[in-house]
Amino acid sequence: ETRETLDVLRAARRAGATTVSITNATSSSLDDVSDVVLRSAVRESRLRSGATASRIAQLAIVDVLFVLVLRLDFPQLSESLRVTYDAVRSRRGDH
Repeated sequence: ETRETLDVLRAARRAGATTVSITNATSSSLDDVSDVVLRSAVRESRLRSGATASRIAQLAIVDVLFVLVLRLDFPQLSESLRVTYDAVRSRRGDH
């Protein structure tokens, strides 16, 4: 629901991108600016704040999407991953 998120999605759509959003909300402003809205269905505990359960569910969705896209063209995409890894390697603490 942040203005920045909605603005980026609108700009992406104007540029011709297919927009995909992930939310735990049953209805959201994302519905109007996203081509696809993936909804997690997690009930947050009253004992813990910060929407931890829904964030974990959304990360799991992103991980599944990542693997599915990677399977489309593993040789090409694995090279792209290597380039990305190399670009940020100096920022990692384990090099």
